[in-house]
Amino acid sequence: MSNWFSDSNPFLEYDTIIHHLHEGDLIEIDRGKYRHWALCESKQNKNVLCFHVSKAPDFETKRENIPKIEACIRYESLINILLNEGKEMSKCRVNNQLSKAEELMNKEEIKSSLDINGIINELHNIVDTIHTVIYDPKV
Repeated sequence: MSNWFSDSNPFLEYDTIIHHLHEGDLIEIDRGKYRHWALCESKQNKNVLCFHVSKAPDFETKRENIPKIEACIRYESLINILLNEGKEMSKCRVNNQLSKAEELMNKEEIKSSLDINGIINELHNIVDTIHTVIYDPKV
């Protein structure tokens, strides 16, 4: 995992960012009006494989004025994620937010270590399974 943390790191093109990525890095993707996130699983030459959450095909309902979206964990190459549904290629940056995580852990007196291999194994087990997510913009 990179030691990068910063909202001030610049967003970079794919050909530049791949030289900075390591297993376990959180990748922040600039989509213009919102940010998308991915977790770097591995890098093989110029191919970076990542996990990310995306909307499941053909599902969105509203019940009791609370939008619900079916989402799933996807496993694919970063370059495909950056293509943003075939539109212009998005830029991204490493944003591991380590200082924020450490601050939260100290505040909550949480003593745990992050086992990235365990997390990656668990993500592989749930790739392409559909989960219902309640979206509340007030939170």
